[in-house]
Amino acid sequence: MKLWHVTHKENTDAILKDGFEANWGDDGFGVYFFDDLSAAEDYAHDGGWDGGLDPDDAVILEAVTEEAYPIEVNPEWPNPEDYEAVYVVFRDESDPFFKPDQVTLVAGAQLPSP
Repeated sequence: MKLWHVTHKENTDAILKDGFEANWGDDGFGVYFFDDLSAAEDYAHDGGWDGGLDPDDAVILEAVTEEAYPIEVNPEWPNPEDYEAVYVVFRDESDPFFKPDQVTLVAGAQLPSP
């Protein structure tokens, strides 16, 4: 399955070399992806969940994996519909890196307009 991950461009080389490093998110400790490229693009343009990602600094990486699962959306979260395209690869804190079958850079600082 193809999934898309949004991150800061300075993380790109490390991800391509070593894989994604998990963090805590709304559904647990893991690496979060979108199953829809346009949802990833919207997320990047919006600056991420907290608005702290500068769209000029955002990159979108495409990952191929069968290890991801749709997150369990809590209907009490603000805007639960924003999570419908979100998948997670759960990790253990003792082994936080996830290396998918394939990773490629899809878009960089010049993201398409929404």
